[in-house]
Amino acid sequence: MPFEIVNIETPDLQQRAFTRSLLQFRQSPVFLSVLYALMAEVQVFVAALTETMIARMPATASNEQLDAIGRIVGQLRTLIDFDTIAWFAPDKPYQTVDTTPAWVTNAPLSGSVIATDSWMRQLIEAKVSRNFVKYGSIPELKEVIKQAFGVDIGFNRTDIMTVEIIVQDNTSFNLVSLLEKYVDSPTSEHAYFLPLAAGVRVSSVVRLSDFISS
Repeated sequence: MPFEIVNIETPDLQQRAFTRSLLQFRQSPVFLSVLYALMAEVQVFVAALTETMIARMPATASNEQLDAIGRIVGQLRTLIDFDTIAWFAPDKPYQTVDTTPAWVTNAPLSGSVIATDSWMRQLIEAKVSRNFVKYGSIPELKEVIKQAFGVDIGFNRTDIMTVEIIVQDNTSFNLVSLLEKYVDSPTSEHAYFLPLAAGVRVSSVVRLSDFISS
């Protein structure tokens, strides 16, 4: 998309009240003192409203406010699974020092971690775009990921109603994990993050280098 930052200008209410008062009152010190005192309180109120609006905008929200926006569009703070990360694979051309997850002493090898604010914001952007998908077509699916994450993806049919998703080598591990992830519920099976057509399943998510060499 991504979400744009909206600039909100707070007006000088004391000056605005002065310019809108009657001319015969503009030389009255008592009237102006009362007017300025009143506008000073209103100015504090407007500043508080402005701060609240900024804190709740999708582009600038954080923590609980970002979670609230996620609930509005139907996107909870997704958990990233540690056990989906490909540790100790320096032989892959796309797993350089700057892009490969680093394991340190006492770091967990299983379980999950809550998504960061920046990752959560991208998930919300993708969810908003996802909510406008009508047919689950390939162009629509590619646009969902492109708008939210700035990543180009492709599809390769591997079987009946089965596809593999092809991503660029520099695609983050978080996004690869998200594309692979699905949930089962009492009303649906294999509900992926991408709004795939009913019955379509993802066999795997592969990077371009692996796809070409296979």
